[in-house]
Amino acid sequence: MTERRAELLSLLGAFPEKGSPLVRREHLMDTDGYSVEKLFYEVSPGESVSALLLLPKGEGPHPGIVACHQHNDEYFVGKSEAAGFYQSISGGFGVRLCRAGFAVICPDCLGFEDRRPAEYERRANPFIDGAAYERYLFIDVLLRGSTLQARYISDLSRAADVLSSLPEVDGSRLGACGHSLGGQESLWLGWYDERIKAVVCSCGAAEIRDLQRERINHNFAMYIPGFLKAGFDMHSVVSMMAPKPLFMLYGTDDPIFPSWSVCSLAERAGKAYEEMNAASAFQCRGYDHGHGFYPEMQEDAAAFLSLHLK
Repeated sequence: MTERRAELLSLLGAFPEKGSPLVRREHLMDTDGYSVEKLFYEVSPGESVSALLLLPKGEGPHPGIVACHQHNDEYFVGKSEAAGFYQSISGGFGVRLCRAGFAVICPDCLGFEDRRPAEYERRANPFIDGAAYERYLFIDVLLRGSTLQARYISDLSRAADVLSSLPEVDGSRLGACGHSLGGQESLWLGWYDERIKAVVCSCGAAEIRDLQRERINHNFAMYIPGFLKAGFDMHSVVSMMAPKPLFMLYGTDDPIFPSWSVCSLAERAGKAYEEMNAASAFQCRGYDHGHGFYPEMQEDAAAFLSLHLK
């Protein structure tokens, strides 16, 4: 397993150096049961970003969650959706987790919300707007010996650094949660970062081989050169996470991550958990929905993370 992990890390390519520690905290608002702050820090030297922090009322230290936003072809929003400022079916799950007692950091993935070129630049150059900019980023990192997936993992791990450094947070009790692209990224973060003790993936994983056969594509970070050729698939990533607690939620009518492929993935990965006498740490549950992080799914996600982190 150690050799296979090293092989997968090699396929992911170069990871950037980490930036400087947390630079600044800015209080934004107090609301019912929690407060909202904006955090400013570097993901890599010279590359500054911001994230939203949802902090429960009451004495800490609180367990922490890295909340990974969805894709949905809505590049104008990232962290703000997970933090509940942009309402959608799948939005605001960070608020639900905060109300359950978690300190929640909501970062932007590269190419979303504040991590895009300025509007005047995008209007002047259509190749750096929306999906075209995501494609540009994917190509740019490949040319530099990395992958978009490696960048996403690195940036989310940096968010975990920042979250665990806060005095209100117990850095020994960190988890990851996300939907769609965010579910995919919560899986990869859980695979990569040993500090992440429990993971929730909502509608964010199926076998890549199945998706290719069905000609279903989603986000550019999903594609790692040589991944299938080396004998990997998403069940491989999940299997390497065992015995880390993992909850995979899926929609029975999801057109992006078909339920039959999710179940195949879960069956194969579940065997790895069984072999480590950790079958109860792995859950996979279908919901009578399409592609969405619906309220009952968010409730179940919060309960799972509470069970393993509180």
